Amino acid sequence: MKWNKFSESERIYPDEIVNKLIKGFPNATGQLLELVVETSMHNFETQTDFEFRLLLVSHRLENYRFKVATFGYNIEIYPVLIVLDEQIYNELLNIRMLAKDIIKKDTEQEFEELMIKAFESERFQEVVSGLLKISKKPDLVS
Repeated sequence: MKWNKFSESERIYPDEIVNKLIKGFPNATGQLLELVVETSMHNFETQTDFEFRLLLVSHRLENYRFKVATFGYNIEIYPVLIVLDEQIYNELLNIRMLAKDIIKKDTEQEFEELMIKAFESERFQEVVSGLLKISKKPDLVS
């Protein structure tokens, strides 16, 4: 058999999209908070080959992490499967989340739009402003 030359997929990794979106976040919080994308060792939530967690963290609170979302994909890269924070999910979709409902997005654009809406959600804004205040507390013990 004669093989044709294979070419690499031109799709953008979902984790790359999230990293692009969160790039200026520390500046917006005076370097007190950060959004980080971690590779998850357990693929329980999305049941995908590659799973990531998007976490809001404060450098002053070592043990606190707010999970904004878990997302994952298989070898084809899309669709991407997303499990949002329950309150963000309820706010964006106007329905109650049932036992880690999974959202499926088929394209880079659909995924990016969902993540932007999550960052613009009232819940995310409230968590960030509360964590900012707590992070500035002078007698904070982590």
